[in-house]
Amino acid sequence: MLKAKRYHIVCDLMKCNNKINKKNELIDFIVNLAQLINMKIIKGPEIEKGTAKNPGLTAFAIIDYSHISVHTFTKYNEALIDIFSCKKYNAKKAFDFCLNFFESDINNSRINKVCWE
Repeated sequence: MLKAKRYHIVCDLMKCNNKINKKNELIDFIVNLAQLINMKIIKGPEIEKGTAKNPGLTAFAIIDYSHISVHTFTKYNEALIDIFSCKKYNAKKAFDFCLNFFESDINNSRINKVCWE
């Protein structure tokens, strides 16, 4: 029997604002999200630009209990966010932060929450 607990949300946000194409905004997003869910960033955020065929940004940070990643698709105005941790955090607060930061709304979003306690 595994002893580690798992708390994982995947957020697919559509109709996002132009922050999805700005490296400094994604850095702020990850730093502020980590603080909001009481996680310490160990490494990152690291950010890379996509290809001409797949424009957007990918940002990633290793946090003390796992990771936060963001993939943006500028031609579709989408942000795909993954928050995984072995330490419990407030998933609703994290999801609401994502919606607010990228100015998306619940009708233009999907969230999948997986938790094993």
